[in-house]
Amino acid sequence: MMMPTLTGKTALVTGASRGMGRASALALAAAGAQVLVHYGRGANEAGGVVAEIRKAGGRADAIATDLAAADGASKLARQARSIVGDRLDILVANAGVSKTATIEETTVEDFDKLFAVNVRAPFFLVQQLLPIMSKGSSVVFLSSLAAHAVVGTAPAYAATKGAVDTLVKHFASLLFCQMIGALILQIAGRLDQLQTGPFSLLRILLGQLRALPLTFVEDSCRGADRSKAKDPHSRPKAKNRENAK
Repeated sequence: MMMPTLTGKTALVTGASRGMGRASALALAAAGAQVLVHYGRGANEAGGVVAEIRKAGGRADAIATDLAAADGASKLARQARSIVGDRLDILVANAGVSKTATIEETTVEDFDKLFAVNVRAPFFLVQQLLPIMSKGSSVVFLSSLAAHAVVGTAPAYAATKGAVDTLVKHFASLLFCQMIGALILQIAGRLDQLQTGPFSLLRILLGQLRALPLTFVEDSCRGADRSKAKDPHSRPKAKNRENAK
């Protein structure tokens, strides 16, 4: 089966120095995309990902940003724009931190950092990158089973993943009329088993990206501004008040 090509496309993968982020960056590069390899720490590992992509004939650059910082998302967006210019086709929001701790052991600092990196950063990264994303662009969030089931002892971490799952539903709705897709990608299995075969990360990720634009119906957005949906708590207009007398 022929794989979809991403030649001429640009992609940013956060947390791409290791794990699923690294695998996503390599998969996108293998399909022809120019990839920005983001990392928070692990400069050597990120450099290794870039070197592997370039050795295979691809285009890649490493960019470092601390997404726990309040300005981390905006800083990363500026770095990305300085490299790819005014067009980003794919954002894979993979960066995240975890913390195994009971309710009693979790500190305010732990809780705040988990939500800063796992929820706040991707939200504002999408916000800051929207001006350079257009029709056919895709936003992919890598999620976790912890959002739906009790896995180990990590209630605060699980809460961040539940928040992301909810966030993506709203992104998918709000970005619908801009023809930008947003989805949650949950992948089960050992990373080394996802490198090749019919269920490889490459096939899963690219299959989702290819399918996204096909789910949109442009006509449904004509004549309607989905961003101006009625607020149930808003005050009625003057003419409505007059009619109600």
